[in-house]
Amino acid sequence: MLTTSPHLPRSPKYPLDLLLFDLDGTLLDSSDGIFDAIKHALIRHNLEIDFNADTLRQHAGRGVEFLLTKINEQLTREQLNVLKYDAFMHYQQHAADMTHPFIGAHELMSTLHQQRISWGIVTSKTRKLTEAVIAKVPQYQEAKIVICADDLSYKKPHPMPIIHALKTLDKIPQHAGYIGDTKPDMLAAKHAHCYRIFADYGYEANTMNDDDYDLKISNLEQLRQWIIYTLV
Repeated sequence: MLTTSPHLPRSPKYPLDLLLFDLDGTLLDSSDGIFDAIKHALIRHNLEIDFNADTLRQHAGRGVEFLLTKINEQLTREQLNVLKYDAFMHYQQHAADMTHPFIGAHELMSTLHQQRISWGIVTSKTRKLTEAVIAKVPQYQEAKIVICADDLSYKKPHPMPIIHALKTLDKIPQHAGYIGDTKPDMLAAKHAHCYRIFADYGYEANTMNDDDYDLKISNLEQLRQWIIYTLV
């Protein structure tokens, strides 16, 4: 049974024929790979590894630099740059081994394929880091578009990446939905005039208010059921 937020979910005003997804925290859980890369960088530079990955997991979608500053506020700009570079290089090489799709992703993508619903990805990951893990997305070859953080002048929460995806695919915003797990995701979707679906199983569930989204899902199976009973 589909469960939603305490407030009544807002149904789409128009039929949706495109679903755009965030990547980390929505389709893929890449947090283990991110923290492994950070540990590698800290060890390489003989810096103390003093952090709890479970505590920091809610910030996993905010990027390596943000996580490093949460771990050690005393790091200089030069140290941050070096640690980021080493972490990124390690992540590119090893992320696929420690990244996995969230439960229900395979079934969801099969349903999208069967129902001929177009889908794509709009992520705040860079192109290189996205390419390191995108093969972990079930049926990723069927994505109509993949927009990364360094593809355009702006990234989320700016709506430009979503708007660019819509224009490229010749889709109308009111007929598209965006699924993400963070407030920047929902802000970008709002200003792109898309239907906002909040994945509260992701990294930043505790930061969201009811007015920030139109529909809340607790797992990908709920999204699949919603698609079957609402969109089909």
